[in-house]
Amino acid sequence: MFRRFVAIALLLFTTAVMNAQHPGTIEGVADSSVTKLNNYISAYLSSVPPDPDSLIAASDRIISFAEKKHVASYIASRIFGIFRDPEIMGLESVAVHIAGKYFLTGVLPVPEGMSQMEILLFYEFNRHSLLGMQAPELKLANLNGDSLSLKNQFSKYNILLFFDENCSVCMREIPVIRHIADSLSGEGVKVIAVYTQSSAARLRDYTSKEFSSGNSAAGWTFLMDAELKSDYQRLYNVISTPQIYLIDEEGVIQGRNLDGKSLEVLLKSLMESEKNMFRRVENFSDNFIASTNFSDTLTVKQTFRFLFERLNPESNKVMYRRTFSYLYESLLFSGENDKILASAILAEEFIIPYPILWSEKSYSHEWIPSMVKRTRANVPGKIAANLSLFDTKGRQVMLSDSKSKYTLLYFFDPDCSICKPFSEELKSIYRKLRKKGVEIIGINITGGPKGSKSYKKKNRIPWKIFSPGVNGPGEIFAAYEAEKVPVTYLLDSERKIIARRINTITLETLIP
Repeated sequence: MFRRFVAIALLLFTTAVMNAQHPGTIEGVADSSVTKLNNYISAYLSSVPPDPDSLIAASDRIISFAEKKHVASYIASRIFGIFRDPEIMGLESVAVHIAGKYFLTGVLPVPEGMSQMEILLFYEFNRHSLLGMQAPELKLANLNGDSLSLKNQFSKYNILLFFDENCSVCMREIPVIRHIADSLSGEGVKVIAVYTQSSAARLRDYTSKEFSSGNSAAGWTFLMDAELKSDYQRLYNVISTPQIYLIDEEGVIQGRNLDGKSLEVLLKSLMESEKNMFRRVENFSDNFIASTNFSDTLTVKQTFRFLFERLNPESNKVMYRRTFSYLYESLLFSGENDKILASAILAEEFIIPYPILWSEKSYSHEWIPSMVKRTRANVPGKIAANLSLFDTKGRQVMLSDSKSKYTLLYFFDPDCSICKPFSEELKSIYRKLRKKGVEIIGINITGGPKGSKSYKKKNRIPWKIFSPGVNGPGEIFAAYEAEKVPVTYLLDSERKIIARRINTITLETLIP
């Protein structure tokens, strides 16, 4: 039943558009006066900034000038006609506003030459998917018949394509879209292709033929709604195919009624804007970090709170995410204890409590909490995490095997330019440290047993050198802040952290 209604509605809509005649006369008004009025309307609208809000306000204003309803109706219909198929994308919002506010509510009568059905169908098929709106949710099926949420498929940039393999224009546009998606795949571009016909077998045949043996389907998701239950035709104005939208990571419609050429221009424009925004975020954040005293916890919280409120995340999610993720990672990987602790404060106070503001939950609510946990576990007084490692003979050893009075964990990389002089400094005080009960354990974060053995022999290293165990370096980084080497941790006999990131001078002062 619903499917039949949609088919009838589409037929009526197409017929109405083909037969529509915009009223050219006003009852009781001379043609010359109508011409002057038309010129006035055009001149007035052309003086208004070409954005929907400004034009809607201007349209309401000019309609309100008319003292008689039939004149106001003419003006409204004239504006509706101008913006129902505008040259500038997004200005169809004006026609939707006119239809909804004046004609469909009965505020103004529908003039001769137009029909209530024509206006209603235009309104219903456009009002849900205007620029700046949240893309309507759809429940669709994939090639396996699994029901999927459209919004759960979104990436950073989403090309939403409604297509039919028997549509000649579709077959002309799809290779263009494929080229765009392939050339910008590293930028987070994804194609969500919704098949508008009812045969799943035909869709599988098409994708098998066109997206196999070199025609990669990477970055493409094919969906369909054989029974038309999702109402996608009305929600996305799919009167004919192809219908192409561009939707951002927030699910906001950035482009509609596109073709391949305009899609590429819009995508590159959005990406350039994103890059410019990120450069501003980087510059601001670097200056923010440089001017903040991170040794005072209270000041740190107040400073972050001020920034959070100024950014107003509820209305500016993207800027908030870019700024706070950049700040968090810059502080986390700074290699400075105060800044690393500040990163935990920032995450605990201004990222983790706001899941609704983050689209990539694996980042904000999996990775960041794991890093905060690591930060909190790496402060002095905490028990150092145990690790499974390999010695230079390839035997598995545990970090907890060390039973010395003091243990100095020294994370290094043989190719690190700063590590070599630090190693030489350690060698110069090695005997003195040994006499005081200090065992040095070098952990080569990038090498294996063979490479570590060669490095130890070549550089005459007197202490033990271990390398990542069966779980790889990920186990090390999950437990220790060892991304920026050289990094040192001084532990007591119970493996409690005494200090971290200390140089040889500080090390000697800490050992009585």
